[in-house]
Amino acid sequence: MNHARTNDNPAPASDAGRNRITESPWFWVHLFANFGLVLLVVIGPKFTARQAHIEDNLQRRQRAAQLHTGQAQVDPPSHANAASEFSQNEGIGHEASISLTPFYILLGSAIVVSWIALWRTRLRQPAGQVSTEAKESIT
Repeated sequence: MNHARTNDNPAPASDAGRNRITESPWFWVHLFANFGLVLLVVIGPKFTARQAHIEDNLQRRQRAAQLHTGQAQVDPPSHANAASEFSQNEGIGHEASISLTPFYILLGSAIVVSWIALWRTRLRQPAGQVSTEAKESIT
């Protein structure tokens, strides 16, 4: 009894000349760029909040160092200053110096370019047409 099965059947005639979509590098670029963009959308708000907290701590340390060396004057707190300091410390209207925007642009561009390249290569070869690689493998 031979329990090992081998697949000696050639590919169907409709698939003989056409490569699978997963064999295209553009498919994989498109897939990973989409995955990266989804992860970026999910992680983005958490990263932005963390980055704002890090930058606020940096500003506080710089301010403390300036006060310690005497480079900055200590102003008595007023209601107007306290409100503006509160909004700055809480990140309201505060834009982070490190942004995820370049990653959004890069991944979005990769998605668009890979989609166009993938479908241009897929449309150049109709289903009934046999490629030269397939002809060589048949002979």
